[in-house]
Amino acid sequence: MQENPSAFDSALSNFTFGMANKDLICHMADEGYSVKQIKAATDYPVSLEKIAETVWEFYIETGMIRLNPPDKANEPRYDYVMDIGKYGKRSFRRVEIDTGIALTENNTNRTASYVKLDIGIIKAHEPALYQKMLTALDSRKRDYIDGLPWPDKTVYHIDNLAIREIMDIWSEM
Repeated sequence: MQENPSAFDSALSNFTFGMANKDLICHMADEGYSVKQIKAATDYPVSLEKIAETVWEFYIETGMIRLNPPDKANEPRYDYVMDIGKYGKRSFRRVEIDTGIALTENNTNRTASYVKLDIGIIKAHEPALYQKMLTALDSRKRDYIDGLPWPDKTVYHIDNLAIREIMDIWSEM
């Protein structure tokens, strides 16, 4: 049985990207860099879209952004772990990743509070309002909001200083 070459190429590309770029991108996102700042700071060819996708996935995995309300459980996420047996035989098992607990700004282990955002809905259905919202922000905050691939649905962002500043500016519009 022969595997589809495009599936293999895609898997190989994802593997090399993960090994070469993902950790650095996630580290920079964790330090507060926007997608545009990460692109400017990297010296290897990676598209802005791939950086945005990686940062978005990182925010979902760490609980910075939730796709479900904070009082509901997120969809289970899985990873695969390789086990090596006594005689060197390799096997894989699926492990569920626990994303239900988010760390607060103090890194305490309790459920964090979240802010409800409809940015993706506004971006998709009211582009003029979306542009007006971006214009109200300074370049750092605008890069943060505009750099992420917001889905066309309500999401929940951890209530931190950066998002509070953005929400305060928008509430004065």
